[in-house]
Amino acid sequence: MAHRSFYWSCTSFADWIRGIPKPDASNNWSEWERKAKKAHPLRYWIAEDVLDAMQNLLWWPMDKIADVKAYIANRWIIRTHALIAHPRNLQRGQWHDVGSRFLPCLFNELVDFVEIEIAGHFIAWGDEETRKKYNAPFWVNWKTWRCPQAGLDYLDWAMTLTHNQWLHESEKHRIQQPTQQALAAREIRELYTWWTEVYSKRPDPYETDCKEPHEIQKAYEAEDTAMLVRLMHVRNRLWV
Repeated sequence: MAHRSFYWSCTSFADWIRGIPKPDASNNWSEWERKAKKAHPLRYWIAEDVLDAMQNLLWWPMDKIADVKAYIANRWIIRTHALIAHPRNLQRGQWHDVGSRFLPCLFNELVDFVEIEIAGHFIAWGDEETRKKYNAPFWVNWKTWRCPQAGLDYLDWAMTLTHNQWLHESEKHRIQQPTQQALAAREIRELYTWWTEVYSKRPDPYETDCKEPHEIQKAYEAEDTAMLVRLMHVRNRLWV
């Protein structure tokens, strides 16, 4: 199914049918789903399954058009099958060893994730005021529009998310504690900041007046490795 900007099962009308509102953000959807089904099983089925089926039927032509657009974008525009470093990190037309490609390719993808994917998601789910705030163009859904501030603002919002009332009884002690989404957002922001503000400004140890350039280079490499490990730990949260 093509990605949609909204689903009928997530509207206020669906909440009215279901009898239980769907939370804006939750770290335990399975627990919310269990309680909602138990409270009003028939109404839950209508709100979740019947409305989705009706929307799928009515939106079938638009979904197919969106699928074609998504294929074109994925194949030739944003090329989601490839990892490509920015020219400022790896010069085009020059030889680069495999080991030297890992860091810039992966962190350039992180930058694009924050500045393009997260920023676009923030706009797509925001209101008209949000779109105007960031001066978002109409082609934002093609994932070519870049807005670092919109991506960072979304992460700042996600970092404030806490567990709500939909936790299981055995986990009630976690209410008001940060969700996994909040913890991941904090880690993503720290990694993004390191790459864009720390790594990019590190002086070349062999071009400065220092006594131990080899030791400084070793420290740089250790820091790079540690950051790559952190990025690998958060990789499963890099989606919107």
